[in-house]
Amino acid sequence: MRVIPLFTALAMASSACPAPTDEHPEPQDDPCSFARGDAGSGLILCEPEAAAGYTLLAPNGTRSAALIDGAGRVVHRWESAWTPGMATYLGPDGVLIRAGRGGAGLNPGLGGQPGAGGVIEAIDWDGELLWSWAVSDDQLLAHHDIEPLPNGNVLALVWERVSEEEALALGRDPATVDAAGLLFDALHEIDASSGETVWRWSSRDHLVQDLDASAPDFALPVDRRGRIDLNATGADEADWLHFNGLDHEPTTDLIVVSARALDEVWVIDHGTSTEGAAGPAGDLLFRWGRPDVWGGPGAQQLYGQHDPTWLGPDRLLVFDNGFGRPGGLHSRLVEIDVPLVDGRPALPDPLEAAPEPSWTWTAEPARDFVAPLMSGAQRLPDGSTLITDGPRGRAFRIDRDGEVVWDYLNPLHADGVLAWDEEPVGGGTALFLARHYAADGPELQGLDLSSGPLLVAEP
Repeated sequence: MRVIPLFTALAMASSACPAPTDEHPEPQDDPCSFARGDAGSGLILCEPEAAAGYTLLAPNGTRSAALIDGAGRVVHRWESAWTPGMATYLGPDGVLIRAGRGGAGLNPGLGGQPGAGGVIEAIDWDGELLWSWAVSDDQLLAHHDIEPLPNGNVLALVWERVSEEEALALGRDPATVDAAGLLFDALHEIDASSGETVWRWSSRDHLVQDLDASAPDFALPVDRRGRIDLNATGADEADWLHFNGLDHEPTTDLIVVSARALDEVWVIDHGTSTEGAAGPAGDLLFRWGRPDVWGGPGAQQLYGQHDPTWLGPDRLLVFDNGFGRPGGLHSRLVEIDVPLVDGRPALPDPLEAAPEPSWTWTAEPARDFVAPLMSGAQRLPDGSTLITDGPRGRAFRIDRDGEVVWDYLNPLHADGVLAWDEEPVGGGTALFLARHYAADGPELQGLDLSSGPLLVAEP
């Protein structure tokens, strides 16, 4: 991988807050007094118990990220040279860790793919660029999601391109590959101090195919359930797996990834070397969502999902977008119990249907909530859940009973901010993910969290 420092490429913009509504709102004991109701942008609905903490917004079309309080008032802003590519998170001490779209060495062939990135960077609370690396060359490109690790490194989703000839030699169906070749998704652990890849797992090392007996890894997919069928769906897109989200479980050192194109989530072991990850130790430990892609029984459960997150060593939360769901598109949340054998995740039984989700949430009626792209969900310590409706630029919170208790429409977009009486139009305020942070957590503890103006413009 060619790694290019980007310090000299970045001209940091001012971190000034946007203009307030009519006049600067005075601090109030009731943050819910700023709720606007059903119309316009900003805070739409608010229950006082749901207004605690802070929400990070990094709209897709902007180079700005904003931290808001429960009333929608600006607490802090960061600026970058890049629009998101796509995920943005907070690390300890208010450091913004984000994927950027662009940068030196951006692969021209991959740069137009949905979710393309190429840059990973860190910006501190004072707006100083701590480090910035291009994860890009003529054969690879970082994309979609990143995951800050406890050791200070960052996991990144990376496309790795192979030629048409290489894909055919691996046993890919000739009808589903062309001169553009094929993209294999990989995980790269990036050393934040050097930009070097210090650990790697690649889907290319864990294939099975039953099309060409003369090609490698020839077997029935149902007999090698820890591997990925190279011809699983017959789709002819180069991005045939389309990883779009990942999360790391620190107590077990396991990674969950979302393979959107196969409608599955997979669990992978990070606790092995790069050499081990390329062998049997790197095969899938668990998979769930669509059994027909490996020859198993039972119904499809996930449809174009995003943002798998761990809720502990044996439980996952997934945003099921519902893209292509029979009987009508609607989005939902699902919790999955990961079966363990001797403390390790277990692959599905080839003769038994996978268990149903242990918990789900859908709107009432279900078709009232449709988010076919991007989006995600975050379980909070009090048992509530922050949900990102990505295409609409909406972040809302449901309580344990599934009732909406906080609802916010992002007004920040490439040209500034919407007025409070304007609703988002045309996707300019779309969010890949929103994330919630507590004041006493390691990300914000000890920082000045004084609230400024509302993140909406004067109408």
